[in-house]
Amino acid sequence: MSVLVISPHRDDESIACGGFLLDAKSKGQDTYILHICSGSGASKEEATQAADILGAKDIYDLNFPDVLMVSSEELVKQIVAIMRRVQPRIVLSPWSNDDDPTHKTVYEATKEAIWLSTFSIWEDELGQPSENEISIHLGFEVWSPITNPDLLIDISAFEVEKRRAISSYVTQTATVNFEDAALGLNAYRAGMHAKGAFAEAFTIEKISSSGLNLYDKE
Repeated sequence: MSVLVISPHRDDESIACGGFLLDAKSKGQDTYILHICSGSGASKEEATQAADILGAKDIYDLNFPDVLMVSSEELVKQIVAIMRRVQPRIVLSPWSNDDDPTHKTVYEATKEAIWLSTFSIWEDELGQPSENEISIHLGFEVWSPITNPDLLIDISAFEVEKRRAISSYVTQTATVNFEDAALGLNAYRAGMHAKGAFAEAFTIEKISSSGLNLYDKE
């Protein structure tokens, strides 16, 4: 089984769900990161360093512009191609109401790609449809805190590694203290919901009967 994080920009995966990735890795899951936009922001080297800290098996870049106002067939197709290659059981993307246009676009494209990944469509271009459905789609928070989280994951054991992953993005943390911002929100989530010292919050965008327990085998 595997986990795929669809990250609008390099660094979103570490800020939003670095703890989730570390937790999944510790439980024997293969984890992958897909960066949608690779323009003027963080470098490939920074992203690779962060992915290594988070224990990701591989990272992919689609190299779209930094600002995406609307989804497109090409964006959806490229996401489908990665889903068919990785065959994830769990997918994470921005939540539906993240207050960033590109994040909202990536959410919409992800939602479309999830169900198209198993359809008999675009086989010649993108490979054969996924054999197993994606049973869980979680939404993560970056620019806008989730109003009513559906799921909280205790990441207390992974605080140090998450900080290190975020700090790998030196071009980004030079102007915004993303470490303290992200971990501050995680501390609030944990304190308010008795989830250890740090917790990441998620919406459940999709869940099937086989996904009721995150890491149970199907």
